[in-house]
Amino acid sequence: MPVARLAWNDDYSPDGWDYQLFDTFNGGRPDVVFMAYDPGRVGGIYNPGTADYVDDYDVGVARAQAYRPGMSKT
Repeated sequence: MPVARLAWNDDYSPDGWDYQLFDTFNGGRPDVVFMAYDPGRVGGIYNPGTADYVDDYDVGVARAQAYRPGMSKT
């Protein structure tokens, strides 16, 4: 389940990132989506754009690590 999103930052793109290859995804600059495991949602449908934006990668990681099934997404 998505618990946070971080807007793409070209400064942190992987070496050799091909913006043209991934152009379908926000011009080759997809959001970083932080996910957490929720056994009650296995097989569920992912809705692009869900989860709140965060301004820092470590905050996204912390939200994923802190998530407990049944929690609100925020």
